[in-house]
Amino acid sequence: MDFFQGITEEELNPTIFWCSRIRESRNEEEHVHPMNLELAFILSGNGQYKVDGKTYDVGHGDIIICNPGVKHQSIVMDHGNPTLEFICGFRDIHFAGMPRDSIILPDGGALLKLPSKLSKDISRCCLDIIEENDSNQPGRYYIIKALVIRMLVLIFRAIKGEENSEQSAG
Repeated sequence: MDFFQGITEEELNPTIFWCSRIRESRNEEEHVHPMNLELAFILSGNGQYKVDGKTYDVGHGDIIICNPGVKHQSIVMDHGNPTLEFICGFRDIHFAGMPRDSIILPDGGALLKLPSKLSKDISRCCLDIIEENDSNQPGRYYIIKALVIRMLVLIFRAIKGEENSEQSAG
């Protein structure tokens, strides 16, 4: 039995640069991360993200994927209740059929809308990462890395589920 089903340790061994929780009170400047991927998981609130020139409405449970070299910007829509986001920057992943250090969605966009259960599972990962990071305990990087890997596998499953649904409908 293949427990990994297409994901090997060489393909999923992320080097993590940052993981944090942020609440933007103003629009951030449009920017690029030339060497790493950044994921933004919306923990609460509603807002917008501009990614590669396209604007996406985002809300609780959504994931924005900013691949290396892609301009992106978080846009505050409600200054009284801005989005609370978990952001994570990393590299050293390679899913089959996708460029290294990138996640390509079936529609080619940057917004991944998740089913409720997956959204809850990923939200739990994000909160656990934040808690572990704040703990300052020895070995926290490895716990965070394990949680980021879990999150990436859940995202991979969501993407594969979308692809399978599209193929079934076709």
